[in-house]
Amino acid sequence: MHLLARCRFPGRATYSVLVGACLALLPLGCASTQPLASAAAAPARALSDRIALAFAWPAGFAARVAGTESSRLVTDGSQDESRTEMSYRVSVELDPLGARIRYDDFALRDPRTDSLVSLRSVPGLEALTAALRPSFVVSQDGRFGGTPGLEEEVAAINRALDALHARAEGLPQGAPLLPTRFSAELFRRHVPVDWGPLVELWAGREIALGERYQVDLVTRMPLLDGAPIRMDGELQVSGRVPCDGDDGMARCVELVLVSRPDPLELLPLLGGDAERQGGDAAPAPVTVTRLELDESVRLVTEPETLVPHRVDTRRRARLSLRLADGSVHTDALDQESNLVFHPES
Repeated sequence: MHLLARCRFPGRATYSVLVGACLALLPLGCASTQPLASAAAAPARALSDRIALAFAWPAGFAARVAGTESSRLVTDGSQDESRTEMSYRVSVELDPLGARIRYDDFALRDPRTDSLVSLRSVPGLEALTAALRPSFVVSQDGRFGGTPGLEEEVAAINRALDALHARAEGLPQGAPLLPTRFSAELFRRHVPVDWGPLVELWAGREIALGERYQVDLVTRMPLLDGAPIRMDGELQVSGRVPCDGDDGMARCVELVLVSRPDPLELLPLLGGDAERQGGDAAPAPVTVTRLELDESVRLVTEPETLVPHRVDTRRRARLSLRLADGSVHTDALDQESNLVFHPES
């Protein structure tokens, strides 16, 4: 496993759900996106109950984000658990390609002191407070647009880390744990992941309050080298709800998406080869005997702007392989992330 995948830092929470997801939720009235309730049982929705979800973060938008991410991997009886708590600031600024999403002001929990520590408060870490996660651009309608300048940003991060690790006196007591190296390629793969549940899954869609929809999406199986799997999803749309626990104004909606693999998509994988030798060599004698995947996203958001207030993600994956000697290898992965957004006034 790459170092970046096991270190404790804020970007790790974004690795957990809907990697590479793309949602096929069509406007109301299309035959492929019918409400799950029958037409006879569900009364017609008033126009006031129908909402167009649109990405419209206001100019200068910023929010303080606090949250946790936990992961539990059980492999043939051995167990690896982790829990990360973090805080950071997310903001948007104009960009020629649409908008640039930036992260800064990171605070990480130090397991030695069990408290959140702001990087800018630790001598020697100030330069990393705006660099632990590279920025990315999105289009005007909220579609992920890439990470221009990523290599330069990651190189700057690694130079700062090199300087830190070269310090003879080391970091002061209470400094949070940091990795020794970041990878531009891993950032490129995983930076879009958290944007999907926040904005991209929903932007440009029309929903009716109180309805349910059948949706199609594609995710990647984390225990099978990221193999793409088509998922069947059910999207439930609440009525208006308060955006947070402080005010009673029901300005937000709650969107809950639960997805599981299309059974037909699993048939080619079950009993198939889990890995192959290079070139024209024969398949390795390893077969998939069990494959399960369940994912969910719960988002509380302002529908007219998609300004998020809370996003919770869950993933449960199970994989069993029969090895060449007849023995069975099993993996069980459970991941969870919970982020709360506090928009700045």
